[in-house]
Amino acid sequence: MVWNLERFFNKDAPQFEPQAAGISRAAAAPVSWKKIDDYTVSMTTSVVASFFQWMVPYLLFTSPASFEKGGKDWGKAAAMGPAGTGPFKITSVVQRQSVTLVRNDDYWDSAKKAKVDKVILMPIPRPTPGSPRCVRARSTGSRCRRPTAFPR
Repeated sequence: MVWNLERFFNKDAPQFEPQAAGISRAAAAPVSWKKIDDYTVSMTTSVVASFFQWMVPYLLFTSPASFEKGGKDWGKAAAMGPAGTGPFKITSVVQRQSVTLVRNDDYWDSAKKAKVDKVILMPIPRPTPGSPRCVRARSTGSRCRRPTAFPR
């Protein structure tokens, strides 16, 4: 975690990545951090932010090993694709159509292996003019009327 925080917020760190820093700074803004033990990191922010604890999980962490494998070049590390360390690995991305993930058997305990071999994520398109939709009643704001067409 500390290695990734350095990657986002320390311009002098060898692993500093400007693109990831821009995204991460929008999610969280720690000014200092310190490893307490193998499972605890202390972070300090410059201002009080009540939402901070909900934004930290949106920091996109990577493995130092992937950076090393890419020759300490983030462009090459990204070109190698995802590390596949979670419960599923991305095997295919078709922009605006689908993302296919397969079970990562190296992740699962054999006794607790997911019963799903493959997951396909497909975006639900936003309604377009002329398509049915649910319209909120303006007076109460809490109920939906029957589907109607978009106003022209």
